[in-house]
Amino acid sequence: MRSRKSRLMTHVSTNCVADNVVLPLCANPLHCPGLCLVPESGSAFFKRVIAYELERSGMEMTFDEKCKFGRLPWHWLASHRVVRIVRHPVERMLSAYLNQKHTKWASGYSFSHHANFTEVVTTITRLPDAHVHLSFRRQTAMCKVETGDVATRVLRLEEYAHWRLRLAKKLHWPLLLSLVPRNRIGVDVMATFYTPDLLHRVETWAANDMKVFGYTSMFDCFDAEWKRRRSWETSTVTEIEDMLSDDTTT
Repeated sequence: MRSRKSRLMTHVSTNCVADNVVLPLCANPLHCPGLCLVPESGSAFFKRVIAYELERSGMEMTFDEKCKFGRLPWHWLASHRVVRIVRHPVERMLSAYLNQKHTKWASGYSFSHHANFTEVVTTITRLPDAHVHLSFRRQTAMCKVETGDVATRVLRLEEYAHWRLRLAKKLHWPLLLSLVPRNRIGVDVMATFYTPDLLHRVETWAANDMKVFGYTSMFDCFDAEWKRRRSWETSTVTEIEDMLSDDTTT
């Protein structure tokens, strides 16, 4: 967990459960923190938890055409404390791609379903955050900035097992103790999509996210996997050549 002061406020004052806003998790902002949800950083998981915990408490969300997931049963109030749940930019970028978020229309720009990862990353990292789908927008550009200093707690999704007990107690959400966010991506899978140049490009583009949220480069993790694969490919080629040589001799 990381504590810091930030000038943080919602773009829109709303009680609609959505991404890129600070959600008031209880009727009195003095009694609980607001929650900033970012797509591809566990937002779908935490939206389900919110709905379940409200129902368990005997309350329900209301629905209308302007709020897809539902509205909280109290009016929006500015939060004095905010919890931000974030994810490593490298894994989040790939997660958004694998979930086909690049095909979603955003500010007049979208990709075809056949666009490869290199094309998507190269394009996304050249565009302003406002011109890309929320799933690809840098996390420091989310739930952001207007007036007033707000105490902010940063929770990294990768460390969920370490902080879920504390958050469950603070919010009175026991469901967090029995559930785990899905769709984490292993290093072996990420190393298949990333090249050294592509990894450097994403980490440079997301340098502020990396700094603000305390992330370090994934190069060493990927490099070990890349070396393992090169070693396997080399040994496989050698085995095939030996087999062909044996056949020729025979």
